[in-house]
Parts: sequence; structure tokens; C-alpha cells
Amino acid sequence: MLQAILRKKNLRTPTGKRSEDALTSSTIGLLQYLPDKTFWEILYKASKYEASKHTLPEFSDAGAIENISFWERMSAEGTNNKSSVEPDVWLELERMHLIIEAKRYEEEGQYEGQWLNEIQALLNTLAEDDERPIWLLALGGNYQTSKQSLSLGDKTYSIINIRWQTLLEEVKKYTYESSPYSSVEKRICKDIIKAFELFGYFSLKWLDSLADTYKDPPARRAPSSIDTLFHLPKYK
Repeated sequence: MLQAILRKKNLRTPTGKRSEDALTSSTIGLLQYLPDKTFWEILYKASKYEASKHTLPEFSDAGAIENISFWERMSAEGTNNKSSVEPDVWLELERMHLIIEAKRYEEEGQYEGQWLNEIQALLNTLAEDDERPIWLLALGGNYQTSKQSLSLGDKTYSIINIRWQTLLEEVKKYTYESSPYSSVEKRICKDIIKAFELFGYFSLKWLDSLADTYKDPPARRAPSSIDTLFHLPKYK
């Protein structure tokens, strides 16, 4: 949540719920500490999981991450905004740029006008000779849209739609189902999973395991998914 605090974002809504800025900072803010390839592989595989013909490029095509910015204030020239435009996350890679626009809930939020504003604002920011393609990742809020490309001027820009739940499942795979990754990477991933839990997202496999427990409960139940499901991290 450090990035949201540094950028003075609202961590809670007027009703007291944790905001989408807090969710973005708590998850993407931790993912950025993973090695470039691991971070990108999680995003890439999450995009493959969705029922879409469109996925993010592979890491070999995207290149190493050169910079990550949260809520970078960009010029609103050529947009519908009166002041500045602030994409949630901007990843500058060797061979492309990626804007991440995050929405808290799946049922609402994403809309094309905001995507166009953010792409135009990034164009305003980049050097004239920067010819790297711009992609946009719509994270959450895609219930009413599945747009896969947008046109601005004479160029077309790729749109990738991912759900928060899908991103969580990919983080969990890297944490518990993969072996080549270091203990440091797995510790970071475990904290990302805890961050998701704080916002009400839990692993689907844990929920399936919970349902199986009620079908045929053992005489003495060992610690299981229900313990994990309702466990929140304790910080000293």
C-alpha cells in the first residue's frame, strides 16, 4: 500500500470500504518486487486464462521492465479531462508500454473513454521518436465490456481484460505449484495472497476444498482450507 500512501490516494471510500487505489497498491505494488520475468509471466498467464483471443505478448517480446510508475500525472491535452490524467500503473518495458487501469469491482467501472484519455495522455508524455506500441490492461470492472482494441487517430491499440480473481489464481500457482522459484519470490507472493484476502478475494481451489469438507467430514479435521479462508495475517 506504500505507493498509494506516497501518492496521497484515498485508501477508503466514503462508506469506509478499502478503495481500488488501495487494492492496486497492495497487489501490483508487491508484484513489482518480483523479478521482471516472473512479474510479467504472472500477467501474461492471467491474460491467457481469460476466454479471449487476445493475450499480452510473451516476455521475450515485451522485454525487461525499465520503469514502473503509479498514478503518474500526465498532460490532459487532447483528452476529455480538464486537468491531468493519472493512469493507475504505467509499465515502461524495452519493447512496449503497458497501462494498467484497475477497477475495484467486476460489475462496473471500465469504460472506453477513460482508456482513450489514458492512451492519449501517455502519447503526450512520450518522446516523439518513441515508437514502442502501447497496450492497455483493464484489470477488474470488465463485466459490461470485452473490447479488445481501440482506435485513436490512425493507430490501433490492444486492450487486455483480466479479472482480479484470475490474477490471484496465477499468483497462487507461482507460490504453491511451481518449484523453480526462489524462497524470496514465494514470500512476496504469499504476501500478495494475504493482500487479496484483505479485499475479500480468496483462492477458488480453497473454496472447492471447503465444499468437499462438508460432503464427508472426517472424525478429526486437520487444518484445512476453512482455516486459511478466514485467516488474516497477524503483524507484530
